[in-house]
Amino acid sequence: MYSRFPLHVLLGAGFLLSACGGSGGEVEAVDTVDVPSVTEETPAEVMVTAEASAEPIVITVAGEVFTLIGDPVAGERVFRQCVACHVFDPEVRKTGPHLQGVFGRTAGSVEGVRYSRAMEDSGIVWTPETMGPYLLNPRDVVPGTSMVIALRGADNLDDLLAYIAQESGGMGGAE
Repeated sequence: MYSRFPLHVLLGAGFLLSACGGSGGEVEAVDTVDVPSVTEETPAEVMVTAEASAEPIVITVAGEVFTLIGDPVAGERVFRQCVACHVFDPEVRKTGPHLQGVFGRTAGSVEGVRYSRAMEDSGIVWTPETMGPYLLNPRDVVPGTSMVIALRGADNLDDLLAYIAQESGGMGGAE
């Protein structure tokens, strides 16, 4: 069984081992790496503990079922990139639309939000399948959108989508 850890966690462990006289060879630059899970059969000198992933979140949008496998707790940390413009509370106004009930909602439809013409005309209905690529590169998905910030790293996308589904109430609808 393997666990996935971000590179900065493994590099930090490598630097600690080097400082303590451990092996200090070159480190290959990768986003994540697979490492054996620590068990009684495979003891380790340095144990890195990861929380067990959450149960999948299942939402239905227009009759289509989506199973989100990300960790909403980790997604909450990723969402910190978004809070300058987005909230879940529909009563709070920010630059971007609130995300309460976002899945199933037509893009550009929240009253009182100033959208680009491109977003209003996009015809997108938000689902995990449509939101994922948009979060990674908004200007490729909707050329002319006013959203300029993209998610840093696709490895966090599943977690962010799970958090949005959990906090937004899952399925939404037209505003």
